[in-house]
Amino acid sequence: MRLGGSIVLAWLALEERQWGFLMLETVWAGVSAWGLIQVLRGGEPAAAH
Repeated sequence: MRLGGSIVLAWLALEERQWGFLMLETVWAGVSAWGLIQVLRGGEPAAAH
């Protein structure tokens, strides 16, 4: 769910030309995608600190 939300928010930021927010949401989408890939490969997601 986080990945989808980040993608939607990044798209909205792009349309509004809010570059800082676009960068933030792009990074969050990447972090979410990385975690999803790890889980799909059979690994454990990293624990939050």
